[in-house]
Amino acid sequence: DIPLIAMSIYDLETAISLLSQDDFFDYIGFRADCAIRKIYGVSEMSYIGAYLYKRMYDMTYQFPAALGRNYAQYADMIVKAVHEEKAEINSFSNIKDICQKHKIIFPNFT
Repeated sequence: DIPLIAMSIYDLETAISLLSQDDFFDYIGFRADCAIRKIYGVSEMSYIGAYLYKRMYDMTYQFPAALGRNYAQYADMIVKAVHEEKAEINSFSNIKDICQKHKIIFPNFT
């Protein structure tokens, strides 16, 4: 069973602008996996941030049942940096390079 995933046009455009075609399909799989595991986010940006965090650190991460605002903030920081750079994202390494250049780290608050 594959869950239904809905998102706004803005969120869809954000995901498409940040991710290569292969990464976008991987993101949809990640998003479906979150739905199956009952991992919920405040907004689609929370899921995008969680996916970017997972990919950025090349790890299998056990996400909490509720993705906090720090995941959305992480995604927002990356989106802002990518748009400032006017970068064309054709691989995930482009995002890593931009994050290193702008010193973007995961906001960890309690």
